[in-house]
Amino acid sequence: TKTQNGLRGTEIDLEGEKKIYSLAVFIFKSGTNELDGKKIIKRELSGAADDQNRKDYKEVSEMKDIELTAGMRDIYIIANAPDNHFDGVNNWTSFTTSTELLGEQKTYGSKIDDGTSGETPIGGEVPEEKYTNLVMTQSFKNLPLNSGAEKHYLGYTENGGIPSADSPGTPLLDGDKKPIKVELVRLVARVAIQKISFNLPKSYEFETGKPTSNFNHYIDGVFMLNAKNISSYFPDEFSTSDGNFGQGNTEGYNFLVGKTTNISANAVLADYLYKPLSFPEYDIINNQVPLWFYAFENNQSENYPTGFVIGVKYQYINPNETETKELKVYYLLAVNRNGKDNGKADHDFIKRNNQYGLNVTIKGVGNLIAGYSTKSASLRTADILSAQEDAGVLEIEETVGPNLFPWTGDIYK
Repeated sequence: TKTQNGLRGTEIDLEGEKKIYSLAVFIFKSGTNELDGKKIIKRELSGAADDQNRKDYKEVSEMKDIELTAGMRDIYIIANAPDNHFDGVNNWTSFTTSTELLGEQKTYGSKIDDGTSGETPIGGEVPEEKYTNLVMTQSFKNLPLNSGAEKHYLGYTENGGIPSADSPGTPLLDGDKKPIKVELVRLVARVAIQKISFNLPKSYEFETGKPTSNFNHYIDGVFMLNAKNISSYFPDEFSTSDGNFGQGNTEGYNFLVGKTTNISANAVLADYLYKPLSFPEYDIINNQVPLWFYAFENNQSENYPTGFVIGVKYQYINPNETETKELKVYYLLAVNRNGKDNGKADHDFIKRNNQYGLNVTIKGVGNLIAGYSTKSASLRTADILSAQEDAGVLEIEETVGPNLFPWTGDIYK
């Protein structure tokens, strides 16, 4: 089997994005629970060091000599999963229950002075303070491994689909009689807010009957809602169970969950889904503060779409008063809620191996206001899917694609 990440960024050529450090291949007898063959290559130190004397893992691009019997077979390939993660897989049922955790993406898991506990999430204790590449997968159903040949080859695109001109065996071909390619697909999507700007009226009634132009604002944080924190390795074939949502800020989540629809009532806190800020506006080009997250594909998007919450604090002084008052306001936006309708994507909401870049303009205060009893007592139910955007409180420009910006690091301009 010859592997490559065929869907990595092409406009921005980062070599690190295509690296594969571990590889697992499982072959099942089609339509049965029987595991016919498997092989796993775990991470191994390369022995080389970078300019900061940090070691790296060996890259893997090929797996040879997987033993199996003849017949129609289903093949599943996983790259960069945690080491030892599939040691207990011995049939189809145990394989389909294997899941990946969102909090372990992009992390080696080994921190300085952690020792060698064996509890690290992604493959071992070293190298330290570096990142793995993201988990990637691909599957093939009903492949005919029954030609009687000594060997079958998958993923080799030269020499007619075999490793070399004199290699014994038969290549696996597609419907056009061309060698089948192995192009691994990332398990996560990457979502980024690239800009938050304000276009507010010059005067605003923070309190009824008291319009004031003496006010300011600043963004104090962004977090995610309805973010799936567990995923199947092959969500198109065996979906993740319902629930398993994360949220990034308990104070904001507790305020919103009873006042808005489309928010899971059982989400758990995940601090990696929150970014504190302190800017009157936000622009990645100027602020240089990372404001992006990884997200899993969400099979409950219709009821609980994955979205952002932007927290903004307003300070104001009413006419003929000297006291400075403060309000905390939450703005909700679902990621890619109209991808099909606006022609930006072939899907709605979040899909694996896609990137979503958002530019948000805040044009009003809205109705999700905390910390001021007169306003909060009159809150109406809002819908994370549409209420603030449709009411003109928010204006959102969104781009969708697999290669908008790099997949790792804090560059997403």
